[in-house]
Amino acid sequence: PPRSTLFPYTTLFRSQVLLYKSSLGSDSVDIAYLFVHGKLCRAKYMFTDKHINPVGYLTSYEEHATALKNKYGFPDETKHLNSSELSLAEALEIDKGVAYEHWFTATPRTGIVHMVYNKDSQIGEFIEYTSLALESEEQSEINRQKAESF
Repeated sequence: PPRSTLFPYTTLFRSQVLLYKSSLGSDSVDIAYLFVHGKLCRAKYMFTDKHINPVGYLTSYEEHATALKNKYGFPDETKHLNSSELSLAEALEIDKGVAYEHWFTATPRTGIVHMVYNKDSQIGEFIEYTSLALESEEQSEINRQKAESF
């Protein structure tokens, strides 16, 4: 995918991002690893399999959600942001649906976000791991590189 779809900091961290194509189980994924000062601070797995309709994306999302729940327990936060009259599949189809789950693990301090969404008529799914211990270093580096680019 274009770098801009991987995460918002890719252009700032050009030299500190590793991009891979791989698979998780039977699913194809694009993987991005973001490093700050040589330390891995973020990993994002963007599922690239295409489905005929939104139900296929939801089935995939639910399978991945089950695997994450088996590993990390129930999420600390779950949201389905869509019109109350529509199912999530219908909402995804008309560019209005988003569902996500968010975990915070104690050791190591990690935030995990799992999301299915429709942005600009492109349905996608990703899982992102963020080091909570390195958040301030990551933000400092973003600010430094922004200042240098002006």
